[in-house]
Order: sequence, then C-alpha cells, then structure tokens
Amino acid sequence: MNDWKLWRKDGTAFDVELVSTPIRENDRIEGAVILFSDISERKRLERELTQLATMDSLTGIINRRFFMERAEEEISRAVRYNHPITFFMMDIDHFKNVNDTYGHHAGDVVLKNVSQICLDSLRLNDLFGRIGGEEFAVLLPETPLEHAKIVAERIRQSIEKVRWNIDGITVSCTMSIGISQLQRNSKGLHQLMKAADDALYDAKNSGRNCIRIFQ
Repeated sequence: MNDWKLWRKDGTAFDVELVSTPIRENDRIEGAVILFSDISERKRLERELTQLATMDSLTGIINRRFFMERAEEEISRAVRYNHPITFFMMDIDHFKNVNDTYGHHAGDVVLKNVSQICLDSLRLNDLFGRIGGEEFAVLLPETPLEHAKIVAERIRQSIEKVRWNIDGITVSCTMSIGISQLQRNSKGLHQLMKAADDALYDAKNSGRNCIRIFQ
C-alpha cells in the first residue's frame, strides 16, 4: 500500500491510498488490479492528532512536551560540535492580575499576542514554546550570549510598548526574562533550564520587566 495525492477536475488535491493486486497467469504476472481509496478524512484526523500532541491549543506555538524533545536534540548537537546555544525563561509579569481584573478572555488575548510578538522577534530555526500558564521558553541555536541579550531586550521592549484594546478596555503587560548559556561542562537541557529559571527569579526580585543572566 502506498499513499498518493490525486487532483479533482476543479484542481483541488486529495489523499488516496493505492493497493495493487497482481493478476497471475501460469505463474506469470499478466497485469494488475489497482484500487484507489480516498483517505482524505483519515489524513486530516492524523494531522489534527499530531497538532494536538505538539502544539499549544491557545497560542498555536509548540507545547512543553514537544519543546523539551526538540531542545534536547538541539543541545546534543551543540555539545557534539561545540557550538554556542542560549536559553531563555520568560514570564509575563503580574499575569494573575490581568485575569482577575479583566477576565480570562483578556488573559487569553494577552497570551496570544505576546506569543506573536515573540515569534516576530525570533528566527525560523529558534525554538519557542509555552511551558506553563504564562511562562514561555526560547532556545537559540548557534547563538552566543551577546546576541541572545539583544534578542531578549527586543522582545522585552516590544511587549512593554504594546497596548491592546480588549472589549473597550486598554490592557498592557511586561515580561521578565532569565538567560543562560551552554557551558562546556553542561549536563544538558535541565541544567540549562534551571540556570535560566534562577536568572528569571532574579529578574522578578529585581522589580520585573527586566533581563537577568545566570552567572
């Protein structure tokens, strides 16, 4: 069995499964019966299941589980070839106040828009995921610390400047960011993540809306 794509008269494509059964005559193959089955619905369901397993349903970015899997792969590659790699832990400041003051709908709008701002500031090969309620993580492959600081500051400033009109109410927020970089003696993702989380904790204790680097 093989999966193929065919095209209808109107030019739209659809998925088909091809099953070929040979016709034998005196131990010789004289032809074949080929059966095409429309499997468009099955393929659609497979794509939806894959998306559910890897994507955050609210923001559309990758979820914690898939982020961790991809990050492990990138860090292993960086260690193998001794390439720089940098990690962010990011948290929306006082996000609970947004939900409590303006409602969960406003909170959802903020999460979606913050996610988009971050995506617009990152490269296609950077990893960006939602790993908690208002907590996000970024992995920057092939990126030294000095460049990572520039990216983090661009994200922080962009979020700080934005005002959203949600049901006639102006809502804004800020972001605290903790940064760590891969060390030669690094033990992998969890150590890198713990270091960035410690830096994030320092940023929160330093007044929020700022960036701190794990030293």
